[in-house]
Amino acid sequence: KAPAMSVPTLPDLLSPAHLADPFPLYAELRRERPVFFYEPLNSWVLFRHADVVAAFGDKRLSAARSRGLAEAQLPGGSERLGQFVRILQQTCVMSDAPHHPRMRRVALEGFVPGILRRFRPLVQEELDRLLDGFADRPRVDLMREFARRFPSNVIARLMGVPGDMREAFCAWTAAGTRLFSPDPLSEAEAFAGQQAVVDMLAYMGELAAERRVAPRPDLVSRLVMTGDGAGLSDEEVAILCLEVVGAAHNTTLDFVGNALHTLLTNPEGWRAAATDPSLLPGAVEELFRYAGPILFGNRVASEDLELGGAQIRAGQLVSMFQASANRDPDVFEEPEVFDVRRRNARQHVSFGFGAHYCLGAPLARLEAELVVQTFHARLPGMRLEERELLYTPNVQSRGLQELWVRLH
Repeated sequence: KAPAMSVPTLPDLLSPAHLADPFPLYAELRRERPVFFYEPLNSWVLFRHADVVAAFGDKRLSAARSRGLAEAQLPGGSERLGQFVRILQQTCVMSDAPHHPRMRRVALEGFVPGILRRFRPLVQEELDRLLDGFADRPRVDLMREFARRFPSNVIARLMGVPGDMREAFCAWTAAGTRLFSPDPLSEAEAFAGQQAVVDMLAYMGELAAERRVAPRPDLVSRLVMTGDGAGLSDEEVAILCLEVVGAAHNTTLDFVGNALHTLLTNPEGWRAAATDPSLLPGAVEELFRYAGPILFGNRVASEDLELGGAQIRAGQLVSMFQASANRDPDVFEEPEVFDVRRRNARQHVSFGFGAHYCLGAPLARLEAELVVQTFHARLPGMRLEERELLYTPNVQSRGLQELWVRLH
């Protein structure tokens, strides 16, 4: 093991000051020590864009880390959270070949551009419905009234979840996705998260069985049809539905808040992106580069390897700091500037890279486009309130606790 570098301890990484602006530290680490073993995370950490991309594409770094995730949540978690581990081992995000590509091919069928174009009016309708609920108020917390509701409401509707089940569905999603954070939970929170995952999987199984008999124009029906054709078991189809929910929810919640704050602090760029269709796709990529919430992703070495000049042993964890890679000046000119006309914004790694590229990325892009346009059109006078920004105490995902704005 390499000697630990004298950098902030884990509590410092969780401090409000660091979460509010981790980027100066990332810039220093890219220059001075871009690869090292970091004791508080018990992991090798990578900060340069080239190293992060190489790690995501290296087949010797495995995504099968469900037991380690459970252990991080709870002492003895790989056994005590055994139901969660068993389910996780069958997902795309926590598996390797041959299981991963087999499941992923089916999941991607739900997110092909033609399918998402059909769902665009539904996403717009949900966005407008949420805005209708607060557009007449003088001030509002956009995290509470919009960002925490929009992703789960959208995916519930896309999956065809009936209206009377959406409250339970959203509660399961919120509780279950907490298990994917590297931050330790209390025993009660960990078991509640496991139960939420089990309950949602059971419900997805019931919904899939219904759609097999009576298909509808929703994502569950499409996944059932495609999964049956690929020879997936009933449980695998249900797990795939569960994973699609997670992929469409986890990143989007924090991203929406970060993106709206970025737009509010860059009004000229927002106006240009919202009113010029030729700029909008690139502006959305720039938002994911500049305001993407995921700080890092993890892999585990399946064999000894060399990466970025470091000798990594089999079984060791590797953390790829995507938020640092997205600000690497070797790739992005003036990386600390938000520029809706940036030509290479799509080289960001907010959705990962390679075989495990985020399943929910196409939907997240669609949602982002509609947020950029709709908020600008419907709330042209919206402005930030002058108050300190507080970020959620999460070492892996950077998101606002509140985002108070004046609407009129």
